[in-house]
Amino acid sequence: MDTILVVDDDPNICWAFEQFLQGEGYTTLIASNAEDGLKLVAEQKPDLVLLDVRLPGISGLEALQQIKVSHSQTQIVVMSAYDSVGNTIQSMCLQAFDFLPKPIDLDQVKSVLDRATQLYQARDKIVVFPMETADLLAEPKPHLIGKSPQMLEVYKLIGIMAGNVMTVLIEGENGTGKGLVARAIHENSARRHQPFVTVDCGALPDELLESELFGYEAGAFTGAQEKGKSGKFELADGGTLFLDEIGNMSPALQMRLLRTLQDREIDRLGGTHTVPINVRVIAATNANLEQVVQTGLFRKDLYYRLKRVPVTLPPLRERPEDIPCLAQHFLNQSGIELNRSFRGISEECLVILQAYPWPGNVREIENAVKSAAAISRSDVILPDHLPSEIQTFTVSLETAKTEIGSVFSKMVKQMLQNESGPHGENGLYKEMIQILDRELILALRQELGNNHSQIAKQLGISRTTLLQKIKTLNM
Repeated sequence: MDTILVVDDDPNICWAFEQFLQGEGYTTLIASNAEDGLKLVAEQKPDLVLLDVRLPGISGLEALQQIKVSHSQTQIVVMSAYDSVGNTIQSMCLQAFDFLPKPIDLDQVKSVLDRATQLYQARDKIVVFPMETADLLAEPKPHLIGKSPQMLEVYKLIGIMAGNVMTVLIEGENGTGKGLVARAIHENSARRHQPFVTVDCGALPDELLESELFGYEAGAFTGAQEKGKSGKFELADGGTLFLDEIGNMSPALQMRLLRTLQDREIDRLGGTHTVPINVRVIAATNANLEQVVQTGLFRKDLYYRLKRVPVTLPPLRERPEDIPCLAQHFLNQSGIELNRSFRGISEECLVILQAYPWPGNVREIENAVKSAAAISRSDVILPDHLPSEIQTFTVSLETAKTEIGSVFSKMVKQMLQNESGPHGENGLYKEMIQILDRELILALRQELGNNHSQIAKQLGISRTTLLQKIKTLNM
């Protein structure tokens, strides 16, 4: 990969990219609008295009579509400081190579360049067969909230998976939004105008779940409707069937599902002929299916059939930077539901929200914020409005910090009394800092679990620095 085109209407960004890319050894082209960029693509045929979304005249996403039509082998990295959720999903739907949120992190740029270089090197060794591209130009309808790096990766996968009809397995804890991801894949796919049908596999007994999925003929069993009933597979024909909590499905139903996915047809209960179906299946689970497979409770062949491209949703405790926007979103919803006007959430309250580990994930913070809004008599949400378990957790954390101070004082006295201690010049200080680091990390682990991002945030250090301390302290 030799030539890179930068399309951005900000001259400072263009200059910075030019200096950086030339320093990395790339030939760099610059355009301040999409029209000039398209001309340079046609004339110079760059290997990679760094394309801003908001441009004068033709937008970046429109330019992306045109480049993909005329120069399908050119890789495009979309950049934007606005609406990263929608732009990320739509960019990946339009087959962008990657998406970079602004302000630009040059380390991320270098990582993208390395991956693009690897792609071009791999292309020289394989034969590419052209494939028909699905219509993915619909307006995205994102329901997910968050701009953390973890969620940006999820949005990218949504855009990628919207472009095909492969089965998808969405993994994540309860309350992380697996159903929203399934719906986002459907709504950004070519099947978006067809049915999206949901079945909760954990809420129905086996017999009822089987009839719900596959339907039945008249008289198939006692209590069956006289005219029979179409199953969810038939109702979702042409669209998407979302099987939530699929880990609860019995082995017998797993076998029927596997056969259905393979043969693309179903047998109604009591039926005498098969019914062809055209359904995309998206499954979700809060269990570790790989471990369940080892126990023999979930079929290995079905697991691998579903998990061709897994989408793993991060728990909320691993992306605390998304908590403020989530809290504000749910407060806005509360204002509509309660017919009240809220100014916002206090800074102290946000600190508490970001310190709490959220075992119930997004669903829990939604309930917490809406509960706080309901009991608040002011237009600002304060710590006292939060549910008691969140306030109790914060008090517990403060108590832990006090106990650390007490332990530290006792250790200082003991070490000073130990005349044979190998302290040397500044040795006591270094040794006590190590002890303090260890005690702080242990106490925070007790409160936050093994969540390095949250622990680092509480200590006021980077996650990398925390990991280095843990390694140095043999923890």
